[in-house]
Amino acid sequence: MVTSYKSLVDHINNLNITNIITNDSHAWNKNKDHNFIYNKLWVAMSQEIPTGPMGIYPEKYPVIFKPIINLFGMSRGFKIIRNEEEYDKNIKDGFFWEEFIEGEHFCVDLIVVKGQIKFYSALKSYPDGEGGFIYHESIPNYKLPEHIRYWIKLHFAKYTGCLNLEIINGLIIEGHLRLNGDFHLYDESFVLEMEKLFLNGKWNLNYKIKKKYLFPIFVKKDFSDEDVEIMKNKINNFIINKDVSTINFDNINSKCQSEWKSRLSMIETENPDTLKELYDYFH
Repeated sequence: MVTSYKSLVDHINNLNITNIITNDSHAWNKNKDHNFIYNKLWVAMSQEIPTGPMGIYPEKYPVIFKPIINLFGMSRGFKIIRNEEEYDKNIKDGFFWEEFIEGEHFCVDLIVVKGQIKFYSALKSYPDGEGGFIYHESIPNYKLPEHIRYWIKLHFAKYTGCLNLEIINGLIIEGHLRLNGDFHLYDESFVLEMEKLFLNGKWNLNYKIKKKYLFPIFVKKDFSDEDVEIMKNKINNFIINKDVSTINFDNINSKCQSEWKSRLSMIETENPDTLKELYDYFH
């Protein structure tokens, strides 16, 4: 049975909590000693990943162009650059290039207390090759690599709070001082413990995530309001009697959408067969 999806903001409002950081703009202002993590050029350099600002050319291609800092998420500005000619045609102020990294992609949430990792969870993401994803899969038994632990200890020894890392092939490509924006892996008990974290700098909850699959549906940027309603009806009609846990719809005109396509919906299921049905129908 489909139930109503609750975002972190929904939980906070229901519980009348005011201390938890929920977005990158808030995190930037509240964590001035650690907001350097939003500088993706620095993140790459801190791991000796081949990288550079506009005006520095890579020794080999392909590379990725991205904004050095992007507080809106959703892979805004992402572009694969395959040669010097493409580099020159796509130069943008405030952007940088980074080696094109292939491999397994994980979105990792962590709770950190004075540099010590108290909790972490992971979603494995399956990219579509265009800066988006086909689906996400929770990995309850994920093991955080030791070199990532060392990187956190080195750069966040005095930090207490939430941390979200995007990791490809064992390399951090970006980080955030908040949890993953899609709040499917956690419940009210987790939110209440987060409140204690932000108020007292403590974490005592022993929490285990469940096996889940998250299926996003993207639409073109030129979708009209009528197109959106038609697509919503199509989605709602399809999931009737399907093994779907929750569904939520996004504002396709939000600033937190990419400039080339928008995520309209995220569908959650614990059934891999339902995931396959969703993929077969919407692709």
